[in-house]
Amino acid sequence: MNLGIAVIVATLSTSIVEAAFRVDVCFTLGGKGVNNANVKCFDEDVGTDDRVGPSSGGYTNSNGCVSLTDTQRWYESPDVYCKIFPNGECFAEATTKILKDHKSNLNANFGTITLTYDPDYCGDFGAASNGCGPAWIPSWLRSVFTSVSGFANQCAAHDACYDNCAVARSQCDDEFLDDMEAVCAGSWTCLALADIYYDQVVENGGPECLAARTHCADSSLCNQ
Repeated sequence: MNLGIAVIVATLSTSIVEAAFRVDVCFTLGGKGVNNANVKCFDEDVGTDDRVGPSSGGYTNSNGCVSLTDTQRWYESPDVYCKIFPNGECFAEATTKILKDHKSNLNANFGTITLTYDPDYCGDFGAASNGCGPAWIPSWLRSVFTSVSGFANQCAAHDACYDNCAVARSQCDDEFLDDMEAVCAGSWTCLALADIYYDQVVENGGPECLAARTHCADSSLCNQ
């Protein structure tokens, strides 16, 4: 091996961190730990492995806490954040802050995150959802919109809100945008897509709201 190749190999070897580290985070709602909710952690860095810890994540215990261990090789310090997914206990998908340039030979602790009660995410909130997109477009296309956007839970909660006779459509739409932005973790592409979806429901959501509220004695809030 000549000297130049040796230097390159040595440089690459020292830039790869192989030490395992653990990510700890807890979630509470109404002063109690959120039990059995799926949590996944990610690296925000562009062009690197988007996963931190197991790809399937882990589930919170009765105290609302979960620990995920990452054993990957890192070429740089990851920007770590975690996301909790709704489990029917009345909270929206939420993300932690981002730990920038986290040293992967050290454990990461996000502490306790307090979630906000959201009735649109109670129970089997996605049961009546048609995904992301109006009911009149083909189901395969709605599936594409849902998959590409990553907003499956947010679209399901928006559908549930449209089904609620007591809520103004404008409130449903505004909460839809808030929920999407909350999971974007600052990604400008995600935020741009959220704006597109929001504009669509504001401009075209009236008929969908009325169709969802045929069971309501008064559906006039679809016009507000």
